[in-house]
Amino acid sequence: MKLTNAKLIAKVKAPLKKLGYIFFKEPISSAQGFFSKKLDNGFYLTLGLTISRYIESNFTGTFYYSKTTRWAAVWDDIPEESYIRPGSLMSTEERKLYFDTDNEQLRDYWWDAFEDSSVASFIM
Repeated sequence: MKLTNAKLIAKVKAPLKKLGYIFFKEPISSAQGFFSKKLDNGFYLTLGLTISRYIESNFTGTFYYSKTTRWAAVWDDIPEESYIRPGSLMSTEERKLYFDTDNEQLRDYWWDAFEDSSVASFIM
């Protein structure tokens, strides 16, 4: 079964709302699902979801930390470190535990939207 934007959003919208994220119905980004939350320090943590072009049930997410809700803007004075995949935020031990793999080079991970346990793992 092919994963669509609507199916992906239906799976993650409610759990992300519980974590304080607001869903943007019509994002100006290239994400297939776009969520943002304002942090106590006045910055925004946005999460853009991307559906795999190769495995039709898989998706991943990329965080963006900024003073705006813009996602994936890395020009001029905005450091590239503000746009990062979850695996790059973890230590080798955390990646091994969270992604359940011995591959120490893994920085990117794709979740299966049609497996409830996989979606729950993404939300954690």
